[in-house]
Amino acid sequence: MVLYVFLTVNTFFFFAMLGTRPIMPIYAAELGVSSTIIGMLVSTTSFLPMLIAVRAGKWVDRFGAKKGAITGGAGVFAALLIPALIPKIELLFFSQTLFGFFQLLMILSMQKTIGNLPGNRDKLITAHSMSAAAGDMLGPLVTGFTYAHYGFSATYFIAASSALLGLTLILLVRSEHWRASGPRTTKTYPYQGSTWTLLRNVNLRKAILIGGIGLYSKELIVAYFPLYATSIGMSASRIGMMLSLSAFMAILVRFVQFPLVLRFGRTTIMTTALAISATLYLALGLTDSAVALALIIATLGASLGIGQPLSMVYTLNHTPSQRHGEVLGMRVSINRTLQFCAPIVFGGVAGVLGLTSIFFSNAALMIAGVYFTRIRAGQEALPDSGATSEAQTSSADADSSRRRSDEQTATGGRASL
Repeated sequence: MVLYVFLTVNTFFFFAMLGTRPIMPIYAAELGVSSTIIGMLVSTTSFLPMLIAVRAGKWVDRFGAKKGAITGGAGVFAALLIPALIPKIELLFFSQTLFGFFQLLMILSMQKTIGNLPGNRDKLITAHSMSAAAGDMLGPLVTGFTYAHYGFSATYFIAASSALLGLTLILLVRSEHWRASGPRTTKTYPYQGSTWTLLRNVNLRKAILIGGIGLYSKELIVAYFPLYATSIGMSASRIGMMLSLSAFMAILVRFVQFPLVLRFGRTTIMTTALAISATLYLALGLTDSAVALALIIATLGASLGIGQPLSMVYTLNHTPSQRHGEVLGMRVSINRTLQFCAPIVFGGVAGVLGLTSIFFSNAALMIAGVYFTRIRAGQEALPDSGATSEAQTSSADADSSRRRSDEQTATGGRASL
């Protein structure tokens, strides 16, 4: 039962956080702001997380996920309420900076809590990502319609209300449900010391990078696809529907994610999804057909959507539970660095070469990413620190043992995952 409460909280907050993302660049463009400044505005959200995500993760480990979620939830609500009350572009930079920090606390707290609940971790993280994708689907659909008919302030009021509902649920969940149930030991993990020594694990480093590439690529879609679609005559409500369709496909792909992992392996799925996304990005800049764009955006939702939960599971499985907040913070720090730099760089490119150059440039970078982030089987076989949480039920334990045996036979160790 508590899992469903956490998933509902996640949906409320992702509705608020992602529902406003496509509205912000459209609103800024209507005010006459250049694509370079819009890129800087979009990047503002990632500025503080880029710098302090690891420290924030340690804070969540030390003081608890519930305190992190309460602080983050209240901050997200305030950051959305400010532009709703005072809709000025200058204030958006300030509110987006606050939004990025408090969103960070919220995300880390929910990832750590859900990832350490009793049960199979792949399924738990899939459920987490599906709840986020549900918010991602409903958010742009509702906010696109609201913005087109009622304006900017009304849109942000709705997003703030969703965050307030999520915060209310957080306060109602008892503290014991927020505690990690994973093993309190580091003996299974060979890299001790500072946070960044964890990246000595080559496969972990590559898995985090794959997740980062997928996340910033999704950020580019949210930031620049609305501008491109607007330039070819699409309305805000239609753009919101397309982005919601993309999020819906991200939900659908979660239903086949677990069978695909068992069949092909986690790393094969991550790399293949990245290659498909690169091809779709290339196609995105070659058409202005509404139907073709809808199909491309929908398929991108699936290919980009499947990589994030797999990267997260890999990260959790290869670190002890008492350092999950820390390593998730490191993962977010890398993700936010890419998210911070990409819109600024690509915004400058768009200012010189046009909006479609963003899609072509990112396709080239993703193809390079496919090559440099290949995870070779048996490169660094590490035990699965999430196995204890899976062993809390006899059926999950049997399932974990069977998979471990199969994977060791096929790949020579857990590192292939």
